[in-house]
Parts: sequence; C-alpha cells; structure tokens
Amino acid sequence: MKRALTIIMAFTLLFVCLTVNVSATTVDQNGSSASTSLEFSLHGQYAITIPSELELYSDGCGTLQISADYVHLTEGESAVIKVSKDSFGDNDYFELHHMYNSEGIIECLLYASTLSTSGFREIRKSNTETEPIITYTPDNIGDIGYLQVNALVQPSSFAGNYVGTLMFDISLEIETTVEE
Repeated sequence: MKRALTIIMAFTLLFVCLTVNVSATTVDQNGSSASTSLEFSLHGQYAITIPSELELYSDGCGTLQISADYVHLTEGESAVIKVSKDSFGDNDYFELHHMYNSEGIIECLLYASTLSTSGFREIRKSNTETEPIITYTPDNIGDIGYLQVNALVQPSSFAGNYVGTLMFDISLEIETTVEE
C-alpha cells in the first residue's frame, strides 16, 4: 500500500513539474521563453467632466453638472474647480451677448452647489477666488458640483439669441505644512 501511494505521488509530482501554463502563447521544444503584450493607461490624478454646452430654459435658467473621474488624490491634495474671472463682464455678473446686436446684453447670476452641501452659493467676479464650484478631496471623490445660471431678462431686452462663454479654472492644490 505504501509503495502504491509513493508511485502515485511520484507520477503526480512529475506531471505537475512538467506542466507549463502560458496563456495564448505557444512554446515549442526549441524555445524556452515566451512573451505577452501589456497595456496600461494612466489618466493623471483626475479628469474633470464639464458639459460643453448649456441651453437655458425659457425661464432663463439652466444647470451645469460637473463631475470627476479617475481621481487619484492623496491626503492633502485637492482638485478645485472655479469659474474664471475672465468669464465675467466689466461688472460683477456673467453676461450673455446678443448674437446680432452689440447693445444686447443680459446679465446672469451664477449659483454653485454640490450633492454634499445644502443650498446654493452665489458666484460673482468678486468672489471667484474664495467660492469654488466644487473642491474634490480624497473624501468626496463621488461628489457632483452644480452651477446654476439665471438670466436676468429685462423688459427692455432685445428679442433674439444670446450667447456667452463660461471659462473654468481647474487646479491641483497641495496643502503644505510648516514645521516649527
């Protein structure tokens, strides 16, 4: 019985040692190596998604949804999305300009919010540095930022189509600590 068990174990060990597992590669008797191709995509620390267009509803309101993908932030790092000061006119408002009449301007209020905060915060040229739309950290990677646009249509506004360009400042900010 011991002898039969020893022979079975020896054949099993011999079979296991001679088996080579290589996926989708043929190794013949003359070669002792194989190769395979690998692919890896590194998207950086984050990818921010901002819609390229927004059409306001008939009441002059519309909302942009801002999200982040491939977020690889470490503790002390944050991705900050703000409305650029260059988006605003000479006053404190974002402006839409009539497509054919240079005198046609409609001022707009901008409001920011996120899923994790309640209420909207007003965004103006004077506070774009201190009021981001959203700040992504390692703790809120799945959060979504909202930018609501409210056109202040006046009775004297010209009829027709109005256009404007919102620009965004997106930055990676790293918290620094001062050692004493």
